[in-house]
Amino acid sequence: MKKGLLFALIFIVLASVFAQEDLEDVYSDIGEVELEADPGLTPDNYFYVLDLFFESLLIGENPERALQFKEEKIAEIKEMIKQGKIEEAKQIFKTVSGYSELLEREVSPDVEIRTRESSKAVKGVLDELGNEIQGDQWKEVRELIEAHEKKEDEIAISARITAQIKELCEKLSKLDPKEYARTCKTGEDDPKWHKELDKKLTEEQKKEAEEFFSIMSECFQNPGQCKCEDIKITSFADQCRIIAPLAASCQEGNENACNELEKIEDPIDLLPEYLQDVLEEIEERYGEARHDLHIPSECREAGALDRESCMKIMFKLNAPEECVIALEEGKISFTNEREARKACEEIMFKSHAPEECIKENIRDQKECSRLMFKSHAPEECIEAGLTGESREDEKRCREIMESLGERERGGPPVFIVNCKEITDPVERLKCYDSAIQGAEPYIERRGPSGGWPEPCAKENALTRESCEAVMRRFVEREREEFRGREFQDERREQGSPQPIECPEGQFIRCVDNNCGCVSESELRLEEQISPSVTPEEHEVIPSEEVQEEQTQIEQGTEQTEEPTQTQATSEVTGGFLEIDNEFLRYYYGISQK
Repeated sequence: MKKGLLFALIFIVLASVFAQEDLEDVYSDIGEVELEADPGLTPDNYFYVLDLFFESLLIGENPERALQFKEEKIAEIKEMIKQGKIEEAKQIFKTVSGYSELLEREVSPDVEIRTRESSKAVKGVLDELGNEIQGDQWKEVRELIEAHEKKEDEIAISARITAQIKELCEKLSKLDPKEYARTCKTGEDDPKWHKELDKKLTEEQKKEAEEFFSIMSECFQNPGQCKCEDIKITSFADQCRIIAPLAASCQEGNENACNELEKIEDPIDLLPEYLQDVLEEIEERYGEARHDLHIPSECREAGALDRESCMKIMFKLNAPEECVIALEEGKISFTNEREARKACEEIMFKSHAPEECIKENIRDQKECSRLMFKSHAPEECIEAGLTGESREDEKRCREIMESLGERERGGPPVFIVNCKEITDPVERLKCYDSAIQGAEPYIERRGPSGGWPEPCAKENALTRESCEAVMRRFVEREREEFRGREFQDERREQGSPQPIECPEGQFIRCVDNNCGCVSESELRLEEQISPSVTPEEHEVIPSEEVQEEQTQIEQGTEQTEEPTQTQATSEVTGGFLEIDNEFLRYYYGISQK
């Protein structure tokens, strides 16, 4: 199924019986309305066929014009019934049916309210006409009236859904481009308005991504001046706030902070593939700045000090043996890490294609991944609209399964948008309503780039504010320990026989070359009253809200001894963890058990 049909905006709705209270909700904000259209030429006029021809040219695929001419035709039906012309009324209904299908298919958020007003007014007219005509000779016309009243409800619901889709996509675009891509990206069969919205939002994401990488490149060059507050997309800003304090501590020479920085997912992975491709050049500049800040120890030990040589070393250490051999034989061109990974995927697919894909004569790794995902992924992941084509789908699947387990334990709602499978228009509308309400809490709960840094996960600090507080404490502890080690090394060089050793739970605090042991509470109090410490760089005391949340988490852990998010992860197998296939493990980034 095409990704662009995710929202099923071509609403070929099956015949349904709607509850009256649900339909009242669709029209609840629409006041008293009347059909104001006048009848045009009617079928008993010699020029009627010519009139229809010119109407079709004017309408094209324009929903607003289809709405206008549909109302005119309803007025014509009213006139024909008034004159007792049964066949002419039936003939007009055929034209109305065509206009209604077009309107339902192409209705846009721009005419959403106008469309629902029209549907309510048309239903009022048809209801009156159905009560007026009696006798068997009008039976077919009464049936057409009843059928079209239902069609007007479907049109009104479709219009309402388009507005909900627009709101949801605009929200996801600002929260997380990857979630936007999964949910809102359009295909060739989608309505014109949705394609235009997708083009506009994608261009905005591209500009924001360029700004993000520019800020992050500057951040690595001058970590103390990271402008995270200037980043508008939530997932980008979250990543910046996690990276900035680590980069500052790393620049000071703290190897632990540098190592923690290396564990953080490359921000290019925050982007869907279509944005990764257009931002390749700016991502290279970001990578150079990050490399200049810190060269991994593996590269230093190998003497690979420039970025390309270092990437090759890291690739050899982490890639499958088949790909390492291909690199040494010159079969993989290492222009950048992402291109090397794609080449490695092809090699792994040729060497380890699953039997199911071989039997189906599948020669493309993405097509194979779709087949395997459909066959082996949990039903909940399939229902969520995941296909397995994206390398992120296995990770997303595990995330969904973990969230479902959390919900069973009273956790937050799961954000699953797969409203396309719902055939009842009223239920589909409710699905989109729920998605809009659940998007922001879900993005915040799952953390930057789909997960939380290790220090946050260990402390179960799974909100933006609590994780930021944990990372500040982590960086400050690492900074103080690093300064203490520096001082001890200096004392050893000066012949001092007694290095400072602090009890567990205390940290070395050095001021003007005078070092001693302090507790974390003393460290916090000292920072709180010290005028030389800036909150942006050294504040370690979380807000009252975060403190309260952390206290609740700690109390809950002591009382219930429930597994933390990190512990629960190992219990949920997700999509492919039980499939012993080297290609799929590499494709989805699944570590070997």
